[in-house]
Amino acid sequence: MLKVIDNIWNFIKSKLKDILYIAVVVALLVYGYKLYLNLTSKIEAGNVAYKQLSETLARAQNESVTKAELLDLAKSLQLDIGAIKKDLSSLDAKLVAVGTTVAKINSKIENSKPSDNTVPVDPPEQPAQCKLCDIFEYTANKQLIDVEFGEMPFASVEFDARQRAPWTIASDAVDVKVDTAIGEREKDGTLVLYHTISLENKSRPELAGKDFKLKIASSKFSQLLDNRKEFYTWSPHLELHLDNNFIADDGLSYKPGVSAKLSLMSYGLTKNDSDWRFVILGLGVGFESSLYGTFGLFEYNIGKHIPLLSNLYIGINGVYNGNWGFGINIGASL
Repeated sequence: MLKVIDNIWNFIKSKLKDILYIAVVVALLVYGYKLYLNLTSKIEAGNVAYKQLSETLARAQNESVTKAELLDLAKSLQLDIGAIKKDLSSLDAKLVAVGTTVAKINSKIENSKPSDNTVPVDPPEQPAQCKLCDIFEYTANKQLIDVEFGEMPFASVEFDARQRAPWTIASDAVDVKVDTAIGEREKDGTLVLYHTISLENKSRPELAGKDFKLKIASSKFSQLLDNRKEFYTWSPHLELHLDNNFIADDGLSYKPGVSAKLSLMSYGLTKNDSDWRFVILGLGVGFESSLYGTFGLFEYNIGKHIPLLSNLYIGINGVYNGNWGFGINIGASL
């Protein structure tokens, strides 16, 4: 049995360069595949189409744009970018999306519409020679009518034929309410937004608490996806690794072990959703019970490409257990 193990170890040592070459090639292929997935996800992000779920509920169109395009869109909507950026900065946030939703009220003309109400008044003295008789008693009654905004009355008009300036217009206090529900696609982080717009008349007690929903005509949302990934200079994470250590001890000896590592920096969508981690310090124990320390410059998250996994990192470490060496490690992040 010992001879078999020794033969395997001698084979590994003789093929060490080939193993390292294959590892580098695999890492480059994985990274290239990751770049391809990022590109396709951005294309797919622009395929969230506008959809009218009902007359008053719509799913917004979402498209991926560059930073310059996002700022141009914000300017076209006459948003105060300076004030927005200043407020975002105070919240340790950044501008990643801009959108607009348009509600629709159809035009309407009503002919020969009677008054909604009348108020009796004292008619003025009529001239002896009257050219036009007041057959509808307009001088004896004020004429009142409501004006509607969509289906909601929002103003009343009064006509008093006794006055030289006969019109009185009273506008109601109206709140415009936009309700938004937000979802997020897991595969690419694309936001999916749903909107309703409604009116509420605050001046008429009989309408208190009643919403008049408007028909959604269009809804478009532009999200900044091309530079969402960032380098985080302070992003500590605890990791558990299986190490394949090669120590310069009477030649090059293979001493596997397990280690706990602390990575300090990262690059990715968020601090917890990272593609790369940097500056990795660790302490491990070999299978033969010897302690060793490790130091790594970087490691890559291959878990993104493996079903049912999310954070599984592979990297190359420097190893010290009284002698220097290097190790190829793979491990999970907590």
